[in-house]
Amino acid sequence: MRSVKRSFMRPTNSPTANLGYFSALRIPEGRKGKWRITHSIEKRGTKLTVVSMRDALFQGKRPSSIPLDRDYLIHTLLEDEQRWMSDCPQEIEAQREQLKRFKGTVLVGGLGLGYAALTLDQHPNVKEVVWSGQDSLAPPP
Repeated sequence: MRSVKRSFMRPTNSPTANLGYFSALRIPEGRKGKWRITHSIEKRGTKLTVVSMRDALFQGKRPSSIPLDRDYLIHTLLEDEQRWMSDCPQEIEAQREQLKRFKGTVLVGGLGLGYAALTLDQHPNVKEVVWSGQDSLAPPP
């Protein structure tokens, strides 16, 4: 197990990041073994889903979307060219409430894009974030 390093996760100072749906990740595109990170840009003015109709039905939330007030970089993690996750607003919303509840030392099983680890690292009640995983694009400790 390793403590998460911040060098590949650089927070942004964008005012829209404070809305809570804009990811602070800044990971370069790259490949390591079967894993690959790609980038896509959603243009200013595009409406992105935050809560889909499916999520609204199953989670008791209201469907919602947000119009972008700036271009937005989305990171996507692929395994053997199959999409695993991204840091789009819908996926951030899916993790939001759970990540608020942690405190102390938190074990993250699998780093993924590192969004959860970065969010936990910035949480005032979390003292340490430790991750365990076999495959990762993260730099070694």
